Amino acid sequence: EASACGVPVVATKTGSIDEVVQDGESGILVEPNNPEQLVEAISKILSDENLAKRMGEYGREHVVENFSHRIIITKITKFLYEFIS
Repeated sequence: EASACGVPVVATKTGSIDEVVQDGESGILVEPNNPEQLVEAISKILSDENLAKRMGEYGREHVVENFSHRIIITKITKFLYEFIS
């Protein structure tokens, strides 16, 4: 949701978050249970307006190109056709 709004993301490297957040491109991924990395990542983005803007713009583009309703519907439809064939 943050990426869709053009906001850079700081998240932990868990689950499949790396499908949406590209580390160093649309945000910063940190190790779980590492508050020092979390503080560092947040501080980095907040202290560099150009970095925050670039990451936000990249994240928005990535979400629009890969996770729009139309694209998700197409992927699900393709999967279902392959599944029932």
